[in-house]
Amino acid sequence: MLAGKDFVDVLLSFLTLPLGTIARLVAKESNIEAVKFGSISSLYQSVKDLDQKYLWNPTCKEMVLNPRNSMEGYCRKLRLNIDDTEPVEYFFCENFECNSSVEEGKNCLSLFRNKKCGCGKVVDILKLSLVTKTPLTDFVFKKNPFPLQRKQSELRVREVKSDNARQISVKVVRRKSTGEILFVEAGEDFIDFVFSFLTFPFGGVSHMLEGFSSLNCIDSLYKSVSKLSPDIYLMSQGVKEKLSNPLITAQFELSNQILPIRTVPLPVYYYNYCHTYLSKSHFHRFVTTNAAITTHKPHGYSSVPLNLVDPKFSSSKSSSSGEYVIGPSIYMVTDDLVVSPISSFNAISHLNSLNVPLLDVEERVVRIGLNEGLGILKASLTSTSALTNGLNQFIKTTIKEEK
Repeated sequence: MLAGKDFVDVLLSFLTLPLGTIARLVAKESNIEAVKFGSISSLYQSVKDLDQKYLWNPTCKEMVLNPRNSMEGYCRKLRLNIDDTEPVEYFFCENFECNSSVEEGKNCLSLFRNKKCGCGKVVDILKLSLVTKTPLTDFVFKKNPFPLQRKQSELRVREVKSDNARQISVKVVRRKSTGEILFVEAGEDFIDFVFSFLTFPFGGVSHMLEGFSSLNCIDSLYKSVSKLSPDIYLMSQGVKEKLSNPLITAQFELSNQILPIRTVPLPVYYYNYCHTYLSKSHFHRFVTTNAAITTHKPHGYSSVPLNLVDPKFSSSKSSSSGEYVIGPSIYMVTDDLVVSPISSFNAISHLNSLNVPLLDVEERVVRIGLNEGLGILKASLTSTSALTNGLNQFIKTTIKEEK
């Protein structure tokens, strides 16, 4: 298939989209029906359904459900941009004296509201890239009916060594007869971890999985970037590097992230203002990240560095608490990554819904590290049994021995 620059730009932009944005886009009706994005779709829906009282503040839910694209500036210049996330806005105190103050704790800037001091056809291609191996053929020749979910298969990840000793303990509840993971009981650290999947850009996930995400066409798209010459096909080497390993947008990262995904460095913002020639009571005001503008100030011009407000901050939050969800608390996470507060009623109801007798249930404590985390992430892209397919290769089992 021959394609022009605009179409290739759109395909490459898929790699920059956070998984949460993809889950939101493909859940909408377009020219084809909504599709299910592995366990990511159910994870996204469970965040929407989770009562606000389990999160530190309303912004935490907004950040997970509407994660920002670290290459937003690149995507907004495209002729077709399917990312419907609201562009970054800047909010600061209306009190001019506060903004222009050099006192510590003042002149604060927030990238989120209410914090105290596309194109349907392109979405169709994105949907098809998640559920078929030939999305362009299926799209052009209008294959009908379209598959709405990828066929599941057992997924394995290549074990890697890591210097990162961080691990999370969870209680795994399994079915003894099959090895199927029914649900896990976990604290807020594991919930923050799975919520963070929604903030990962697709290309960043492909980079961590070394181009083997089990989504064949996305893997091919990712690997094709390495073959494109920045001198001929791309704007610069910098753009190629960003497409090869898109980063998480600043402030969306976890401080204790298990997985090796990097974050865009947080810039220093400056609040700039100057008096008008007509009156000192009228000001021209703007925000910039360019420190050089402060070196040659015209008459009446002032510039003050701003303190960026942490969007996950809560006055009741301790250093040992979770980052998105309130802790210490225990939650239940089902095989397809649906998150809900744990209770005896919820657990028994879930087992009953699966027709699993209590005599066929066992519990194991499992530590989630780099390999286990990558296993869950990879399985969540294509399977609605993300925990079973992602963890069972790391859980020592005696099922075969018993047989």
